[in-house]
Amino acid sequence: MKRTGFTLIELVVVMVVIGILAAIAIPKFVDLTGQAKKASEEGTVGGVRAGIMLQYANANPHVFPATLDAVAAATNCSATALCFETVVSEPVTQGGADGWKKCDATTYRGPSTNCYQYSTVNGRFAPIACPAC
Repeated sequence: MKRTGFTLIELVVVMVVIGILAAIAIPKFVDLTGQAKKASEEGTVGGVRAGIMLQYANANPHVFPATLDAVAAATNCSATALCFETVVSEPVTQGGADGWKKCDATTYRGPSTNCYQYSTVNGRFAPIACPAC
């Protein structure tokens, strides 16, 4: 009489192979949210920098924008508090813990918790050490 099915050894070998594949694959997918936040932040920063330069180029005489938006300090960006509305055509609206926050008149905290400061002197929107906000 012939028996069908798997032996215990075969099942253990399959489980070990699946475990090895999982050990390789899981770390690659664990920080996808963090990577997406960072990529979104980098895109926004690039857009803000381009908008600052466009405002400068279109101004007569050439001056950098006095402010990037009209959002109050210590405010999360939202549909009613549009960050960067002065320099980008589609202002940033995502706020809260996962979005942009305006810390003070010239300092912003991005989704990946990096901070940036705008200088009206030279038009730079550059990373800085994060202040408390």
